[in-house]
Amino acid sequence: MQSRAALQASIITCSLSSPEISGVFSGGEWGPNEDGFLIEWTVYQNPDQSWHYKYEIFKENGDPLRKLISHFTFSLSDNIAEDDLYNFGSDIDEVTFGTFDGEQGSSDPCFPEGKTIFGVKFDMIDENQGVAEFDSTRLPMWGDFYSKGGMSSGGWNYAYNVDIGVEVANLHNYTVTPVDDAGAVLSKILVPNTIPEPATMALVGLGGLSFIRRKRRT
Repeated sequence: MQSRAALQASIITCSLSSPEISGVFSGGEWGPNEDGFLIEWTVYQNPDQSWHYKYEIFKENGDPLRKLISHFTFSLSDNIAEDDLYNFGSDIDEVTFGTFDGEQGSSDPCFPEGKTIFGVKFDMIDENQGVAEFDSTRLPMWGDFYSKGGMSSGGWNYAYNVDIGVEVANLHNYTVTPVDDAGAVLSKILVPNTIPEPATMALVGLGGLSFIRRKRRT
């Protein structure tokens, strides 16, 4: 199975990895013939009913990456409220919301042609990279990701889920494996659902607007 999820005592743990058959397309030192790429995430509900999201990136065998992460991007719903994500921690340095694609040149090399991610980008701290975590008032849903590292002898280091941009039939059913309209298994990650409930409609309206926030240090 390309993506796996386990719901145990309200803790969801999932992962995707290279090669492509396991859900991740990657290159450079992160490529399947080199170190490979593994993304693992844990999502659980806090005592105050908010949700905690944690993403960890490794070599395919679980060891730390040799070429560390420059930034990590994942998709969100079209409606964003700035306070949907907060309490940024671990290795996050800067947080940017907006639309991301391959038109940004070397900032997103090898981004799949014709695809875009509307969501959030985490620039990572130089000295210690590989873990991004935060809290959100939003429940999980299935989404896409793209990650970039520096350049090595094998070229740019990058990774993204193989079916980036493919619509998920069970988008909000985060306790089971994501599938498309035909029932085929998809390779997605869990991300916060930022489509607001009716009671919070007044918080949205930021649509395609891009904005940057520094990490809130604790």
